[in-house]
Amino acid sequence: MKKFKTRKICIVSSTRADFGILSEVIKSLQKEKSFDSKLLLTGSHLEDKYGLTFHEALKKNFKIFKKIKILSKKNDSLSLLKNSEKILNKFSKELKKLSPNLIILLGDRYEIFCIAYCAFILGVPIAHLYGGELTQNSLDDSMRHSITKLSDFHFVSTNRYLRRVIQLGEDKKNIFNIGSVSLDKIDRFKFLNKDEIEKKLKINFKKKIIICTMHPETNNLKNINKQISILLSSLKNIRSTSIVFTMPNDDLGSDLIRAKIKKFCISNKNAFYFKSLGKDIYFSLIKISNLIMGNSSSGIIESPSLGTYSINLGLRQLGRIQSKSTFNINYETKKIERSINKILKLKKRKIQNPYFKRNSVGKFISILKKLDFNSNQQKKFIDII
Repeated sequence: MKKFKTRKICIVSSTRADFGILSEVIKSLQKEKSFDSKLLLTGSHLEDKYGLTFHEALKKNFKIFKKIKILSKKNDSLSLLKNSEKILNKFSKELKKLSPNLIILLGDRYEIFCIAYCAFILGVPIAHLYGGELTQNSLDDSMRHSITKLSDFHFVSTNRYLRRVIQLGEDKKNIFNIGSVSLDKIDRFKFLNKDEIEKKLKINFKKKIIICTMHPETNNLKNINKQISILLSSLKNIRSTSIVFTMPNDDLGSDLIRAKIKKFCISNKNAFYFKSLGKDIYFSLIKISNLIMGNSSSGIIESPSLGTYSINLGLRQLGRIQSKSTFNINYETKKIERSINKILKLKKRKIQNPYFKRNSVGKFISILKKLDFNSNQQKKFIDII
């Protein structure tokens, strides 16, 4: 194996979602002596509206190199473009000053795309996690594929996604299937028990528990009001059940969903909402819950390994590989209500998870150690023959 001097790596997180996935990666990189890792937090991490989730990094004793504020108060299309201008301005200056050997980016959000563009123009190699996936009814889908084309090294979660990145013209020698790093060491995760969760959340749970997270279908904004109304209508008659809402991320149209959920929780005493729960509480809550529903990727990727069934609503996650524990339902009140009642009667059990690979974080770090970050400056499009 070729030996390299200590190399500077930037890791960027912009939401609670990517931070939860990346937390074990960040922990391992900050312990790794062959890398000088710099954690940059931005986006919703720094906003009270979304729970000031940068505190999660502090709780885990991670070293935060810099917090970069980019969001405006609104989340309409024009505000998204104004935020993009801030990202390009602030991150171009920061990356120019830091001059890292590599930047690690995860996922598909517009702010991650803007950061990838900055890195690409400045000649900073990009390692991208979770290209090749599909979420066909959101803006994220096109952002994800665009980030793939700007990136040099690709870490995917299944073989189907690996083939799709090859289809996008990437060199297969730079594509690695490591599974989902969010599932790393999940069998040794320090789960909180029900009493501990109740104490932290100040909830006395009923016999059954449902977790609900709904994000906007950002390619179908005109139906947001109808969709959240149908979801809430399907939950109002569910008895002997605690319903825990986690609020949506910073997406177009999320403010409407947030307002409707708050109103629902005021009039339904078995319902509670939280800006953010943090990975430890969230994973522990999934484990003791009977059902996770909405359109969050966690209902597809993490919940099977925690033995919890999920209802995936609508089209936001259309295209993702799913296990047998996920049920896809359209926005129809009676269908959703019937499915909830049916699933609440099922016994919890572990389902084979297509995203799980043992020691995924270890594989990621091992591959990074072997990569020559300077060898990929002349990137070529590879035709499929």
